[in-house]
Amino acid sequence: MMMDMFYFTDDERGLDPLRVAQTLPSGTGIVFRHYNSQNRVKIAKYLSKICKLRHLRLYIAQNPTISHAVDAYGIHLPEYQIPQIPMIRSRYPDLDISSACHSVRALRKAADLGADRAFLSPVFPTKSHPGKAGTGLMTAALAIRAQSLPVYALGGIRDHHLRQLSGLGFSGFGAISYFEDGIEGNSA
Repeated sequence: MMMDMFYFTDDERGLDPLRVAQTLPSGTGIVFRHYNSQNRVKIAKYLSKICKLRHLRLYIAQNPTISHAVDAYGIHLPEYQIPQIPMIRSRYPDLDISSACHSVRALRKAADLGADRAFLSPVFPTKSHPGKAGTGLMTAALAIRAQSLPVYALGGIRDHHLRQLSGLGFSGFGAISYFEDGIEGNSA
C-alpha cells in the first residue's frame, strides 16, 4: 500500500527546503516550518513555485496569511493553535488544515474542530527531540482508531516502519531525515 508522505522542513538541522523539494516524489506534501528564518516569506514563495511545477502539496506552518499569500495547498498548525481551526476555516475555506498532535486528547480536539488531517508525534524516537521516547506503535494505533480524520505518523520514521504504519491504520507519515538522508552533501 502506498502511503501519503510529508516532508517537514527544519531550519535548525535540516537541509535547504528548496533543494529537497527538487528530489521529492510527485504528490508529496511539504510542511514548511522555518519559523525563525528572516526570509520566510521569500522562501515560501519560491517553494510554492517549485511545488506547483513538481506537483507537490505545500503547507505553511503556523501562519494562514502566508499560506494564502503564496497560494499554498494548506496550513499546518502546531498543537497550541488547534483552537484556531474554526477561525482559520471561516477566513480561509480553501486551505487544507493539518495539525500536530502529541496526545489522544489533542487528536480528538483537532477532529472536533474540523482539521482535515493530524500528525501524531513522536511515534518513534527522533533526532528533533533527543532523549524523548516515542509513543510507540501500539499506543499510537489505539489513539488513531477512534479518530474521524486521517492521522499520520511523525517522528523517527525509517523504511522498515512503513509496512507497520499502514497496517495499523495510519494514512501516511511525515519525516525529515527519511527524505534528507539520501541527498548528497547531507551532514545532518
